[in-house]
Amino acid sequence: MLTLLTSKIAIALKQARGEFAKAGVALGLALMLTSGLILSLGATLAFPAPALAYNYSRAIMDGQDFPNDDFAGSNFSMAKLRRSDLTGTNFESANLFGARMDDANLTGANLREATLDSALMYRANLTNADLTGAYAMNTVFDNVIINGADFTDVLLEGQVLKGLCELAEGTNPTTGNKTRDTLMCDDMGF
Repeated sequence: MLTLLTSKIAIALKQARGEFAKAGVALGLALMLTSGLILSLGATLAFPAPALAYNYSRAIMDGQDFPNDDFAGSNFSMAKLRRSDLTGTNFESANLFGARMDDANLTGANLREATLDSALMYRANLTNADLTGAYAMNTVFDNVIINGADFTDVLLEGQVLKGLCELAEGTNPTTGNKTRDTLMCDDMGF
């Protein structure tokens, strides 16, 4: 009888130990998942996701309005943005190679380190735009408004530079640089 009782107690203890083990595993998994979520949330808050770069290559976006949008690093190669409102838009490091921006409003736009090579900007408004370090070889700036635009470190062909110096006036409100100084008009004799 004592043996039977002992074996029943042993079986009950074994079952209880199994249940505790299952509960411990479940509790451990729950703790791991919870701490993982907390760590993920903390990492997301501490290190926000970078802005997404999009591909608008050859897109026809004439007459569209994108004021204050963020297109940093996006590709607008050969895109058509004629008559578009791009006021305050962030095009930092964007590719605007060969883009058509005739009559576009780029007032206050961030074009820092953007690729503007071969872009066409007939009658574009670049008032207070920041083009610091932009690439602008073969870019057409014809009848543009550049009051307060910052052209620091932008390489331009002689005739283009001369034409821009004839229009240059104002000071960029963000960088504090005078447009004529950023084009080095006085140094070039323009």
